[in-house]
Amino acid sequence: MGSFLNNKTKFFTILCFIIFVINLSSASAQVLVRNTTSGKLFEIPYGSILFYKLHSDSILSVEIPKEEGILYTTGDETLVFTDESEIRINDISYLEIKSKNIKKWRSIMAPFLVAGSGLLIRGITILLGEGVESDNNEVIPLYTGVGGVVVIGSSLPFLIKNKSFYLNNSSWELVIP
Repeated sequence: MGSFLNNKTKFFTILCFIIFVINLSSASAQVLVRNTTSGKLFEIPYGSILFYKLHSDSILSVEIPKEEGILYTTGDETLVFTDESEIRINDISYLEIKSKNIKKWRSIMAPFLVAGSGLLIRGITILLGEGVESDNNEVIPLYTGVGGVVVIGSSLPFLIKNKSFYLNNSSWELVIP
């Protein structure tokens, strides 16, 4: 009797896991940006913060400022945002996806950038103010070297940009599966 109950719970556990995976995969349906020449795909998950520019409605070349929205779901050839606004994918001329990882790394590295800048500035100030005298001969390279390495290393996340796509007259297109 114990073997039957044990097998029954294993079956029930596996069944629940399969149902969970199926629900998870259907909930993670995404919007795709496809390169028409190379076939390369880039997925945009729901919940992503998007910056977008729309085509101008007038004949004049009017610059429309970037707008921002959180992708909620998709409709028939439309993107639906959390504020319930809908935009047809053919109306979007520029699309930028805000990366959560870049923001996280920038917030982690900002204190190191400040500390490294302080060390680098102190080394340069000692060099310019006092010159290479007795102790300064050993201290100046230490301050400038460590400060320079920390500044360079911690400034890398600030040089990385969000992924962006120009959809006007380019090889990128939005695809809703």
